[in-house]
Amino acid sequence: MATLTDITVSEDGRPYRKGPDAEVGVDRPPGTFGEKTCSANGAHRIVWYFAAERGTTRTFRIQYTMRRAVTAYDEHAFLQLPVWGRNWSRPLERLDVTVRLPRAERKNEVYLAKGDPEGVLRLAPETTPQVTRAYAEDVRGGRTVTLHVAFPAAQLQDDPANVRAMPGDGADRLETLRKGEFEREPYRGADCPATAAAEDSSGGVGLFIGLGVLGVLAAMGIVALVRAIVGGAPSRRGRRRLFALSGFSGGSSGGHCDGGWSGGGGDSGGGGGAW
Repeated sequence: MATLTDITVSEDGRPYRKGPDAEVGVDRPPGTFGEKTCSANGAHRIVWYFAAERGTTRTFRIQYTMRRAVTAYDEHAFLQLPVWGRNWSRPLERLDVTVRLPRAERKNEVYLAKGDPEGVLRLAPETTPQVTRAYAEDVRGGRTVTLHVAFPAAQLQDDPANVRAMPGDGADRLETLRKGEFEREPYRGADCPATAAAEDSSGGVGLFIGLGVLGVLAAMGIVALVRAIVGGAPSRRGRRRLFALSGFSGGSSGGHCDGGWSGGGGDSGGGGGAW
């Protein structure tokens, strides 16, 4: 139920050129990328293509605007942000997450941040009401890691297109989050096909801009720095590697967590690196 727009891919400050599609398992010119929504209420795929020598390390920056991941009540607003998804099959040594709200806290406002699963995503000591910082180490592949942030709805700009408005003040949901009991919103959409051949056999899919991943108010700055070590057997051309980011979806995850602070101060989703 979120929107993913303004997608760019770059390497060492050099932008990749957007191509006509976002296929996996096909040959495409290095230095290009593609993106698409695979199905209604389903996954959004970003895939980029590059040539790499065996054993080298490459760093990519994937940027996009996420809208409608924030659920806003009259008093409280909630961001449920999957920062590592089940479609990432490789482990990750370090994951850093930063969520910055538009302004500093004010007197008598309530803020809360928690990581999920318990013991995986931890809040950093320098976390403040305005800037939530969290980290995870030795993240295994195939699991969802989610950051939950609750903050005053007054932090949001008056832009209803960027949030999901809900009735009530949100106090019950805040208390549920405080107890470490996350609301579950199971993802029921279809994932992107694993290969271009699988997609062809399914009869094709329609581009449906507006059904993407996560979705965050534009005023909330979230920066993605993805560090990947690329390996694997050579392809038919020997040096070309394919690194595909897929599985972004509009669902969210649940579970238990610890950590978190408050005061006057899943299995779906995807993504990786540092937000």
